[in-house]
Amino acid sequence: MNRSQQSSNLRASRQPWFGAVVAILIVAVVIGGSFALKAFGDSRSESSASVKRGAMPDSSLSIVLTNSSSVTIRTDVTGVTRGDWGYPAPDSAAPNGLSGAWIDPGQSLSVTLTVDGSISKHAPFNLSTTPSAGVSRGGVITLYGQVSVFVTENTSGTDYWSWPTSDVGPSRNCPPAWSGPAGSYEVRGGRTGSITATATCGSSGYTTVITFTDTKS
Repeated sequence: MNRSQQSSNLRASRQPWFGAVVAILIVAVVIGGSFALKAFGDSRSESSASVKRGAMPDSSLSIVLTNSSSVTIRTDVTGVTRGDWGYPAPDSAAPNGLSGAWIDPGQSLSVTLTVDGSISKHAPFNLSTTPSAGVSRGGVITLYGQVSVFVTENTSGTDYWSWPTSDVGPSRNCPPAWSGPAGSYEVRGGRTGSITATATCGSSGYTTVITFTDTKS
């Protein structure tokens, strides 16, 4: 047998094996692709299910601190549960959050916080207030997140706000004004002053406005 015949027979003997290998590889790719698409579809289904299980998307609430007293007031925040909030949270640094703010007399701090829509109620945090005058003592106001779902003739939605009591009822209407102590101070000459915080609703209906006033003796 000459070399050309040997080469021809060698090519002929290799072709069936080569074709079989290619066919096996194609089948493996098709099967692998099918499993990958199924896994992708399953992950999308699980993701969609988790979204559907969430009560509501993240939303926002507004808090305004107004200093109508005669002294500067420093604020800080403790007791935040991280899972209740997005960003900014109550303990985010001022001016985005309420932590570390110095509010001079006649000034205000307005923040819009992001609340996790999956919470149904509360999400409390502690707002610490300290007068910056002479010898001072701070106060603490615990604010509780409130949620009300409303339906009217033309619209529906959800209101979020924070309030110094844990139960204001399901009504969308503004609760009665709240007042409580928020610190005290002593200045030269033995004069003392007491800070009072008063919570009211803003014009939007879900904005909490906390106004600080002081009385001296």
